[in-house]
Amino acid sequence: MPPEDLRERLATVGRNLALREGEHRAGLDDAWKRAEELHQRVSAGLVGYHEAIAKEGAAQLEVELGRVHTDEKHVRSVEFSLARGRHRALFVVKSKGEVIMVGPFRTGKKEGPCQPIEWRTQEELDAAILPFLESFLEQAATP
Repeated sequence: MPPEDLRERLATVGRNLALREGEHRAGLDDAWKRAEELHQRVSAGLVGYHEAIAKEGAAQLEVELGRVHTDEKHVRSVEFSLARGRHRALFVVKSKGEVIMVGPFRTGKKEGPCQPIEWRTQEELDAAILPFLESFLEQAATP
């Protein structure tokens, strides 16, 4: 097959997929916005954690906050991660208005547990974030 034919056929596939996903654009745009807001909240919260471990000389406990990007499993979701060594936690924001907090877990092990939260109010989400982050930080700092 000549390269032009392959290019045209793949362009057709791309157009068809983009048209199919078009009806989900508004929900996905909202998920990106909410994920960015959540990412900023978690980032601001981690400032205190990082200041405390630095003050106590425990830099080995530093946690990496990943960037917001399209979810690795679902094209209609957005995610970001927390990592320290093999320990991970994920925040997944779905286009249907739900946040899933996954983990904490260790890479190479089965993911879970998952904690789904509908994005109804900031208060409900805030109430769930702190215990989730505390659990991750505690497990990530356990030898």
